[in-house]
Amino acid sequence: MCGIFGFVTTKNSFNSERVKSITDQLLLLSESRGKDSSGVAIVREKEIIVYKEPLSAHKFIKQKKYLKLFSTEQEKHALIGHARMETNGSFSLSNNNQPVVKDGIVTIHNGIIVNDSDIWKKHTDIKRDFQVDTELYNSLLRKYIQKKESLLEALRATLSELQGSYAFATLFNDFNSLVLVTNTGSLYTITDSEKSFVAFVSEKHFAEELVSKQFPSQKEIEIKQVKADSGLIINLQNLNILSFQVSGNEKTNLTKKTAKSKTINQIGSIITEVPQPISLRKNNQNFKTIEKLINEEYTKDRDKISKLRRCTKCILPETMPFIEFDEEGVCSFCHSYEKREIKGVEELEKEIAKYRKGNGEPDCIVSFSGGRDSCYSMHYAVKELGLNPLAYSYDWGMITDLGRRNQARMTGQLGVEHILISADIQKKREYIRKNVSAWLNKPEIGMIPLFMAGDKQYFSHLNKLRKETGLELVIYAGNSLENTYFKHGFANVKLETKDKKAYQIGGLNSLKLVWYYFKNYIKNPAYLNSSIIDTISAFVSSYGIPKNYLYLYKYIPWREKEVEDVLLKEYDWELSPDTKSSWRIGDGTASFYNYIYYVMTGLTENDTFRSNQIREGLISRSNAEKLALEENKPRIESILWYCNTINLDAESAIKKINSAKKIY
Repeated sequence: MCGIFGFVTTKNSFNSERVKSITDQLLLLSESRGKDSSGVAIVREKEIIVYKEPLSAHKFIKQKKYLKLFSTEQEKHALIGHARMETNGSFSLSNNNQPVVKDGIVTIHNGIIVNDSDIWKKHTDIKRDFQVDTELYNSLLRKYIQKKESLLEALRATLSELQGSYAFATLFNDFNSLVLVTNTGSLYTITDSEKSFVAFVSEKHFAEELVSKQFPSQKEIEIKQVKADSGLIINLQNLNILSFQVSGNEKTNLTKKTAKSKTINQIGSIITEVPQPISLRKNNQNFKTIEKLINEEYTKDRDKISKLRRCTKCILPETMPFIEFDEEGVCSFCHSYEKREIKGVEELEKEIAKYRKGNGEPDCIVSFSGGRDSCYSMHYAVKELGLNPLAYSYDWGMITDLGRRNQARMTGQLGVEHILISADIQKKREYIRKNVSAWLNKPEIGMIPLFMAGDKQYFSHLNKLRKETGLELVIYAGNSLENTYFKHGFANVKLETKDKKAYQIGGLNSLKLVWYYFKNYIKNPAYLNSSIIDTISAFVSSYGIPKNYLYLYKYIPWREKEVEDVLLKEYDWELSPDTKSSWRIGDGTASFYNYIYYVMTGLTENDTFRSNQIREGLISRSNAEKLALEENKPRIESILWYCNTINLDAESAIKKINSAKKIY
């Protein structure tokens, strides 16, 4: 999720200028994890100074208040820092940003606590003041510090109640210690043989970059992972390190009697009045208006759509691009469809054998969007194949909070390190808004995929991570049953229905697609906005770079009930309240574009997905009809979330969609 880091030195080992150089680099390295806000906490002799701003790292390090933090020399240095990607709590409110200060404790956190609301209700003697989930860790830890004999016992009592994923780094006003703890292994320490410093970062690659630039001539530098469900207590006086297991029974004499008292001083604008999270259904004044507009259009269109001619074998309607029917009413897609060949677990084991390490080190990367297919593939990689994967995600601003919480559930319970690369989310959302607004001016069905262009750098970042980590095996969770040929079809590009690698459409079809987009850009100059470079980058990432991954569902059968049962029963996976389906619920864009497709064409991803299942013999046609009918109902709350998130006027947008020309 976010990027966390820190640096502690012994007496006179580094001057302030050197410490600033190291901190600058740590902030800039961590920026790939989050660009919504940045912050640091620095330990002085008698105080901890906390400074944070809703700025990306490269802007943050230029602020006068940041520069002033390093203007005074001191014998020893200790600091922690954070580059945030917004999850719980708006980054526009300072108390939601990191480091989080509460109850005499300063904490930075990478991850999501998914049961924070339940714990707040359970512990009525501690008060919630902020939106951010990290606040709970501080308050609960302080409560147990007051009850337990030692800091370690308080830590264990606190962590035993948390569900989700976490890597915490914590300073105290009454312990002269820095605590690091993680349940995913997303922490790496850097130390030298002379014990002159201890640093920590979120990723091994960050550690290697830091060593390469800051300590190029020092040979005895050790980079070591803090393993899942373990932690370190670092004495700030002498840098002695106590290692512990979260569920262990080690003892320590770190009581308040041995602590060094400090005050906590927050500089900058600190906002203390924080509203509670908004419920779209209950609190948004536009909800009833949007609900009425959508439901009236859906009801009207559903009657017309129900009369469309459909394939007698699958459920594709006559509005599917390039569809043809034979004398018996069977469509051309059914005739050309080739059943998937499942290679089997034995072949899968042979394929991964050459990559398996078996020494506790990561041996593969698993693509991890937070959807059901990728979550199940993570489960399968760990539990069935016995691999030690890195989870990789790319957040371009449209992963929902629900999707992020499900990611946290999986990585926390499996103890998997999660590398989440964050785009400049605010900029990406601005690009989406501009392209959606341009589309609404001149609705063209084939241009709808432009809304999702921003996520396609997923592949370029994945290939970069592959090089950085040296991990050749990438397990990709793409499911060919989800292939939606109509998106290209509405752009006059006909694709084969064979099971291929992700975004493999061929050179000629790529040129056809470019020509289609070029013509529509000329017709609608509103598309010629600041997003165009990002869109070109997305196209190259989609169709122009290699995707030589291991496609898990080519080796094992995809069974919907089995996938859902595992996720719901073993990981307490969360479902969306506005649909009965478990598909696409972590994707904030799908509800919006599927509503458009339904209103304009009578066809959605649900129709193509269920049709593919019919062809594979997984479900009956009658069952597919029932499922698609239910799944095609508009997800109103998700649509409104999407509009609010990209700052699009929902009422105006829905009216324009409803009045757009239909093809049936």
